[in-house]
Amino acid sequence: GECILCNAPDCERCSVCLSKGQTESDICIRKSCCKIPFEDKAKSLVGFPPNWQYAFCDPNQGIFAKAPRQILSLAGLVMRRPLSAASPTTMHQYFHSFEAAFSAVQLEDIKEATKLVETFLSHVHGSDAMKSYPDHFLVGRRFCFEFTNINGMNVAMFGVISTCFRERSEAETDIFMIQYDLDCIEIALKSLGTNIPRLQLISSEQAWGGCISFERKARIHGRHSIVRSIDQATAVEYWVTPDMRMEEMVEQEDGIKVPMLTILLRGYKFVFSAHNDDEGIAVSVSCTSMNVGNGNCNNEKSILKPGELIDLGVFCPLIDSDIKPLPVFVLKNYIHNFSIDSCAGDGNGYVYDLTDDRNGMIHIAAKIKVLSYVRSCNASEVPTIHGGLDPSGRVHLLYGVRYRGDWEEYSSIMEAEIQPVFRGEQREVTLARNLMMNEHQEWRYLSAMKYFGPEDILQCAEFIGSLFLGSPTVVISIRMRERTLSAANCLRHRISELGDPRLNIADQLIQHSIDLVQASRQQYNNNNNKL
Repeated sequence: GECILCNAPDCERCSVCLSKGQTESDICIRKSCCKIPFEDKAKSLVGFPPNWQYAFCDPNQGIFAKAPRQILSLAGLVMRRPLSAASPTTMHQYFHSFEAAFSAVQLEDIKEATKLVETFLSHVHGSDAMKSYPDHFLVGRRFCFEFTNINGMNVAMFGVISTCFRERSEAETDIFMIQYDLDCIEIALKSLGTNIPRLQLISSEQAWGGCISFERKARIHGRHSIVRSIDQATAVEYWVTPDMRMEEMVEQEDGIKVPMLTILLRGYKFVFSAHNDDEGIAVSVSCTSMNVGNGNCNNEKSILKPGELIDLGVFCPLIDSDIKPLPVFVLKNYIHNFSIDSCAGDGNGYVYDLTDDRNGMIHIAAKIKVLSYVRSCNASEVPTIHGGLDPSGRVHLLYGVRYRGDWEEYSSIMEAEIQPVFRGEQREVTLARNLMMNEHQEWRYLSAMKYFGPEDILQCAEFIGSLFLGSPTVVISIRMRERTLSAANCLRHRISELGDPRLNIADQLIQHSIDLVQASRQQYNNNNNKL
C-alpha cells in the first residue's frame, strides 16, 4: 500500500503509529512517516512556551553516536525551539531528548515546570503518563552533583529534589526534578565559567546518588538518613572527583610521547596511560597506595562504594568546532567510512566530534588527552569506562562499575575488573560499545540522508562545501572521493524530492563540490597515466 501522507510505498520506517485502525483501503492514516519534512508534520509542543514544536522523526538517528543514557524513552521524538528575534542564526535548534528541551526552556518556578512536564507527557502517553508524586521519600531532600569541569577544577552543585514523576505505581521508572541553589549557579558561572540551568530532570539512580553524596559531604547520619533507608535493589549513581589530577605527555621507551592522566583520590594514585599494542592505541589503569611503605595495594579492597564512579574529566567537547548538528555528523562519518569513534551525542541535537573534518583523524586538542584513546570493549568484555553528562551538558568519562540494583552482579564485576587494579595489576579500560554494528552502517546512513529535512540539507551543504574550499585540485583519498560523491548525489536526490526553493543555493554548492571531487579524480587518473 501507500502512505497517504507522503504518497510513497509503505517503507516500514514510520516512527509512530498512534492507532491500529485502518481506512477502507487498508492504509494507516496515523503514521508519521520519516519522509515527510518536520515542518509539514510538526505539532505544537503542548505545555511548552509558544511556537515550540515537536514531531516523531527517524528513530534510527539516535544510534549514530554514542550518547549517555536518556531518562525518557521516546524513540524518534524531535522538538524544535522557535527562532529568537535577538539571535542572529536562521537555523532552528532541534532536541532529541525531552530532558534537554526542558532544560533549554530555563524555567525557575517549580509549579510551572511540573505542569509543563505533566502536560506534555499526558499529551504523548495519555492516561499512562507520569504524574507528580509528592509523597516520594526523596522529595525535599538535599542533593549534590560533583564533577570536574573543562579546566580540571572540581565543581559541587547543591540543590534540592523538588518533584518526583511516577508512572502509576511503577517506582522503577521514576524521574526527578532537581532545583539547584542560586548561589551555586552564580559561583559556577562567575568563578568557573560553567553555565548550569536552575531546574533539570534527572534519573532515579542519579537522584538517590545525589542525596547520598550530599549526606556524606554534610556528614549526616542516623536512622532517617538516605543511606539507612535504601536497599540493595535500588540503583544508585554518583560521581566522585579527584583530590588532585594532572594530565601530561610522557615519553615511552621508543621515544614516542603519549598522554597520561594521574589522579589522586582517597590516599591512592591512579595512572591512566596510553600505550601501543597489536590493535593500535589502548588505555590502561594502574593503582598504588600513597601510604608510605605500603607499596602496591596488594590485598587492599576497592575504595569505591556501590554507586560511586570516578570522574576522569571532560571527554568532549574540547573545542568549539567539536560541536556539530547531528545531520552534519551523519554526513561526515559516512564520508570517512565510519572511522570516527571519538564522539558522543548530547540530546540537544548536536554531536561532539573530536576529529578533523578533512581527514577524520582525532585533532590536536584531543591527541593530548588520554581519554580520546579509550577503546570500545568487545562482546566478551565488561566495560569499566562509562559516559555521563554533567549539569552543564558536557560528556564525561567515568571509571568504575555501575550499580543497577543487583548486588551479586555488581560484586562479581568488581571482583573481576576493579579489585585486581587495587591489588597492583595493570588493566586495560574499555568503553561500552556503540549500539550499531558495522554491517548495518552503510544502508542506515544512506537511508538517514534520504530523510533529511531542508535545514538538515542546508547545514550539510555548507559542511561538504567547506571540505573542498580553496583549490580545485584538492587532494583526497580514493575512498573519501567515492563516498563523497555517493553522499552528495543522495542529498541532491532528496533536494529534488522536497522541491523547496530555499535549497537552490544548497544544490549549487553540492554540485560545485561534486565538480571539485571529479576534478580530483581526473587529476589522479592523469598522474597514473603518466606513470
